[in-house]
Amino acid sequence: MSIRAWACAATLFAPVLGASMLFPSMARAADDPMGSLVRGVFGDTLEREHGIKIYGWGQAGVIYNNNGTDDVSKQGFFNTDEGVNLNQFALAVEKKPQSNVVGRVGPFPGPMPQEADWGFNVTALYGKDARYFKTYGWDEDLGVNRENKAEDPAFTIAQAYVDFYFPVLGGSDLMIGIFHTPLENEIGFALPSPAPTDFYSHTYSFMHGPAKHAGALYSLKLPSAPGESMLGFELGVVQGWNNLQDPNHDPDVIANVRWRSADFSTWIDWENIYGNGAGDSFAECSCGSP
Repeated sequence: MSIRAWACAATLFAPVLGASMLFPSMARAADDPMGSLVRGVFGDTLEREHGIKIYGWGQAGVIYNNNGTDDVSKQGFFNTDEGVNLNQFALAVEKKPQSNVVGRVGPFPGPMPQEADWGFNVTALYGKDARYFKTYGWDEDLGVNRENKAEDPAFTIAQAYVDFYFPVLGGSDLMIGIFHTPLENEIGFALPSPAPTDFYSHTYSFMHGPAKHAGALYSLKLPSAPGESMLGFELGVVQGWNNLQDPNHDPDVIANVRWRSADFSTWIDWENIYGNGAGDSFAECSCGSP
């Protein structure tokens, strides 16, 4: 018999309690908590005039077990030591394009923007969870990571991509760079969609599927009239699972279909990746799935 217990604390850099007394601009944090601390301290000019948001989050946990092992449960993502663990401490700089289709998420209701737009995302992360977000050929060989054991904290540039919107078909989005996977239900961040983590533990699909890709992902929304359901498609060409340098030199193909009901309350997603993943180097760099 074993006893496993854990507690988790996760927070955005967005304190709202009493914030309006210190920083009046932070009174809006309840409506848009992501980035509210930066807006409150430095003002909202960067976000208001240029659409660039700076935000971050932290997640820590306390883990205990009585089964005599060094970790708790690899199957539940608890492959860290007992005691206090800093899982994620992250900072992101992001600009979202004006669009009615979001790459990795799907089509959204509303009129199609008639002008092309662009955006970007750079996300850096440090902590015990960072090993799952390392990319072979990208950040696994950084000095801070080079001598790390699997259970040690790591530093990673978890995402670095540009995002282009085009008013083509019913709306089109092209994402190029290193980005978290559009597959599976959870991609590991302690944030809302497109990175849902409702629990401190994680799913089997997150543990044994791709965490991120290097390549390109094209998303489109088919034209639809107001009040109709929405249908979107995604097609991507990537290096494989969790790698920029692919040892087997065979690209993988992503092909997804996303349907949304007219009231946006029902979502159906069919997600696929095809390619030779046998040589993707998890063991060599401790990247992605254990």
